Amino acid sequence: MNNVAPLGPVYQAGTLAGNPLAMRAGIAALEQLTKSELYEEMTQLARRLVFGLRANWQMPEFLRRSMPSARSPQFSSQRNR
Repeated sequence: MNNVAPLGPVYQAGTLAGNPLAMRAGIAALEQLTKSELYEEMTQLARRLVFGLRANWQMPEFLRRSMPSARSPQFSSQRNR
């Protein structure tokens, strides 16, 4: 630690750089992202969100008044690549 500023010439900076808690949180996040079932769960949650929006979305009154020709949002079943 004598090499790290203010005692030494090496300046260590960054909000969470090297913070043990931040490092552990990053490792835990990466461990979760390597689980294949996570992506299936995220896909199912995204589908619930999209279908819920399709079924329940109503244009807010202020938009209806200001943009009478506006249509409801269009969702596609096509995947973006």
